[in-house]
Amino acid sequence: MASENHPLRIGFFGGSFDPLHNGHLMLVDEALRSGKLDKLLLCPAFHAPLRSEKPLLSEEQRLEMVRSLCAERPELEGFDYEIRQARTCYTYETLLEVRRIHPGARLHLLIGNDQFQKLDQWKFNRELLQIAHLLVFSRDRTEPVPPLGIDPLPHTVMNNPLVPISSTEVRRRLLAGQSVSELVPPVIHEKLKTMTFEQTTSL
Repeated sequence: MASENHPLRIGFFGGSFDPLHNGHLMLVDEALRSGKLDKLLLCPAFHAPLRSEKPLLSEEQRLEMVRSLCAERPELEGFDYEIRQARTCYTYETLLEVRRIHPGARLHLLIGNDQFQKLDQWKFNRELLQIAHLLVFSRDRTEPVPPLGIDPLPHTVMNNPLVPISSTEVRRRLLAGQSVSELVPPVIHEKLKTMTFEQTTSL
């Protein structure tokens, strides 16, 4: 609960979410359990800046799935800024929009260890670190290695469980007509069952 003495603490988790799966939710739940956040924004990207291949699901489909999940969980909120822009957005720009909507909030950016180590390649990385604290997640228990040349680097390494699920595997199963019921939340599974898929991505 936000107040004058306790600003709203907002987590931000952006990505392709192609599709949103249980591995994503494991990270979301760990961030919420940490006690560092009051709410968490899920922001599907129009096109992730460091990702070249075309998503399997359309922007509208990915946003619909995020909103369906958030409707079941009041601590989560779908954030459609990047899709509304219909262009590539860098994280710093999107976080400025979050700050415009929630002035005075403390922002926490959820980021994987792989992207953390590439932070020196991000656009506006130093400006981003002036407005957001990083929550760094590891996929394989390796200790995150900070990128060179960025100091200070406000971050917290999260003690998250290993994530045995990848979007690549979910997409592979969808294209093969196989079930993904154990890989995605039930509300997402119901949405996926109504769709047909073609090989339009390199996975």
